[in-house]
Amino acid sequence: MSTGTTTLELLDFTGGLNTSDPDFLVPLNKAVALQNINIVGKGFEKRRGNHTFNATEMVSTSTPVTGLGYIKISAGTEFLTAIAGTKFFKSDSLDGTMDDVTGAITITTGANNLWSYVNYNDLQIWFGGAPDAPFKYSGTGNIAALGGTPPTAKNIFSSSNRLFAICTAANPSRIAWSVLANPEDWTGAGSGSQDVQKLDGEELLFGVPIGADAAILFKNSSTHLMPLTKAPFPVYTLQGRVGAAGRFSYVFVDGVIYFITPTGRMKATSNGVDFVDFPDDVDSLWDTVKVSRIPYTRGIYYEKLRQIHWLVSTGTSDTHNASIIWDIKNKAWLYHPQGFKANIACIIQNKRLFTGHYNGKIFEQDYSTSDADVSEETTAIDSYWQTPSFKETSMGGIIHPYWIDIIANKETATSITIGYGFNFGQNEKTSSVSLMGTGMLWDVGLWDVGIWGSVGSLRKRVHTAGRGENMNIRIRNSTVDQHFTIHGLSIRIGSNQSSGKIKTVTAKE
Repeated sequence: MSTGTTTLELLDFTGGLNTSDPDFLVPLNKAVALQNINIVGKGFEKRRGNHTFNATEMVSTSTPVTGLGYIKISAGTEFLTAIAGTKFFKSDSLDGTMDDVTGAITITTGANNLWSYVNYNDLQIWFGGAPDAPFKYSGTGNIAALGGTPPTAKNIFSSSNRLFAICTAANPSRIAWSVLANPEDWTGAGSGSQDVQKLDGEELLFGVPIGADAAILFKNSSTHLMPLTKAPFPVYTLQGRVGAAGRFSYVFVDGVIYFITPTGRMKATSNGVDFVDFPDDVDSLWDTVKVSRIPYTRGIYYEKLRQIHWLVSTGTSDTHNASIIWDIKNKAWLYHPQGFKANIACIIQNKRLFTGHYNGKIFEQDYSTSDADVSEETTAIDSYWQTPSFKETSMGGIIHPYWIDIIANKETATSITIGYGFNFGQNEKTSSVSLMGTGMLWDVGLWDVGIWGSVGSLRKRVHTAGRGENMNIRIRNSTVDQHFTIHGLSIRIGSNQSSGKIKTVTAKE
């Protein structure tokens, strides 16, 4: 009987997370467990950490940020603005100093009294809070009450050169609009209001403009089309059984509205009228979100990585403590269980992601030079990817690996842990693998002393022991200020039946 080997190569990791299917049924381009991972190319990397924006907290260390915005006025000055406690703050030119410009405006404190804003010409206009009366910020002086008699509404959007205010205490199903080209006139010719399915007992949650001449309005259990071509604007019901969880449980990306339903599932619009579902790969993860906190789910689109972040409260938490992520490019789920204990989020003009937390501070996420979560008590980012349990059918039902080769980027100071197990066991054996190059990297070693290596990829081998009917591999790093990027795995498998076979896994096998 001849002996031989086969090589199993995993070169595609674009499938993301699958926590719902049985381990042995999950395709090899997916992970059965992962956290704090981003997909890069066809490989994956440890996500970057966050960075403190304002060194001094707004109000106090126990004050939640309930509003976060960005505006660049025509003169060229940029402002990051925020609401915390009973105060409104601004940072000139993103200098990291939050100045109190509240003046005489009343803001009701409370973590769940969230605000929304629109930038209208050189004004930033805010609605929401408890709700409180709307106000404006012009970039100079203090904030001021919005002129005219605007409704004290919970939400706002702008379209066709008007403002649209949604849901007041007296009329929770009502949408009102200002006159054309004047956000401070709500009674003149062209202004008006419309009740949306008034008798269903639900609040009108939000509206999303889908082009210049229409918007889709959401309630908990219905959606409605509102043409915006000419006031007064009619409203037509689209779906009577599809709705959104809360006022901020949506994002609008490339003409598509992604939203979270009251049952904690993601849907999206299709052709403006129909709705589509998404893979149920992480339904079990969504089921960990506290039911009473589903309406507070906060969506934000991070264009740099083509990711939709859903800020959620898992377990028994009454505040957001994690981000469940939909990777639009790869159509895959990811999960960051730390670093995103954020009440609110916003994107600034150059596509940087900022989050407002519960401690009076703002943090920039995915900070290019950070491999730590300074927003957390434990700053180290615990990052890992675990493959499904795979087997090699040509091996007669037994898998006997000789070694695992890891193809990764070179790093200045990183070691990863390679764990593997058999027969659905996990981390039965572990090895530490350095990702440092053979030479010193530029700007690390001393001149005329160090021998410099190249910056690029490397291949490291872990010799293995053991056998079983199936095998899984986990790659992990939980050391502060260390980063890794994995491009592929190659597993050499022994056999007494085959000779020199190579199997490359690059798709859904």
